[in-house]
Amino acid sequence: MHKEVIKIDFDIKTISAVFLAIEFKEAEQFVVHLPSIEISGYGDSINEAKNMVDEAVSTFFENLMALDKNEITKELNRMGFKNSQYFKKRFERSYVDSDGDLQNFDIPADASVSHELLLF
Repeated sequence: MHKEVIKIDFDIKTISAVFLAIEFKEAEQFVVHLPSIEISGYGDSINEAKNMVDEAVSTFFENLMALDKNEITKELNRMGFKNSQYFKKRFERSYVDSDGDLQNFDIPADASVSHELLLF
């Protein structure tokens, strides 16, 4: 089971995260999708797709950190993340079921898929 984590230090206003990335090629485009935060990037190469995802995640983090602490918690809870029981600055989310299958994600049947954890 893959663990996804968003760590926020509200005192110094920093954020870091680990997300599961699904990479696949659809038609002539490479796609990188982060299903847990509903962000995707595409491009003519996998690096171009990853760069687009990096930019989108940076924007997501900027917009998230512009909210107050309660609004951040509500938004992350809405996305399925919960405060860690042991690490109060962490929000965790697991969306791979007990059989190891990714849930609630549709890709073309003929897509070639690889999984990767990305650190932001």
